[in-house]
Amino acid sequence: PCLTDQDVSMLAAWAKENPSGAADFIALPRTRSAADVKSCKDLIERLGLYSKVVAKLEDMEGLVNHKEILDAADAVVFSRGSLGTCMAVEKVFLAQKMLLRAANAVGKPCFVTRVVDTLTDAPRPTRAEATDMANLVLDGAD
Repeated sequence: PCLTDQDVSMLAAWAKENPSGAADFIALPRTRSAADVKSCKDLIERLGLYSKVVAKLEDMEGLVNHKEILDAADAVVFSRGSLGTCMAVEKVFLAQKMLLRAANAVGKPCFVTRVVDTLTDAPRPTRAEATDMANLVLDGAD
């Protein structure tokens, strides 16, 4: 399961401390299938929370099942860093474009990680990062 026991207890504690049940989004790490999203949504409902689920695709199984995950989730995150460790680096951009196209086709927000890493230490992005960011915007990333 993508939600650990610790994740479940943390969500339960948060729900107890926030009786209104309002949280805009709950991020679901290591999402591999629509069943993962459904189990998270079921937990959210049982806890009395009112939240959207953002599924994070971090491995090949999640990428292979991206269509069903897109149908079940409210938004997705494409984890370039994690996926870059389980697929050839030169194929990451193809997977990214495929996921962005699929998310846009069904009207779901799609976020991409590891875009402007140098901004943690520098006031401006590198030229390569600026170009990468522009291409993400043109490809429909949110």
